[in-house]
Amino acid sequence: MGKIGQAVAKRARGFGMRIVYCDSVRRPEIEKDLEAAWLDFNELLPRSDFVSLHVPLNTDTYHLMNTHSLRIMKKDCPAN
Repeated sequence: MGKIGQAVAKRARGFGMRIVYCDSVRRPEIEKDLEAAWLDFNELLPRSDFVSLHVPLNTDTYHLMNTHSLRIMKKDCPAN
């Protein structure tokens, strides 16, 4: 939930979306400001209608979205 993620979340709130996020560190101040909830990545995917990724490309994020990730997403998610 860096600067770009926060900017997207603020806009999504304007559309009445509930915000959940995954980050290596929980951010209580952001959770309060955006009424957001922290979830583990594998918990977030099956609960989300939309997923927006804002991550640097490195060894931890390379192939973050893969066959497993797509399989555990909500079945009625627009991408599935």
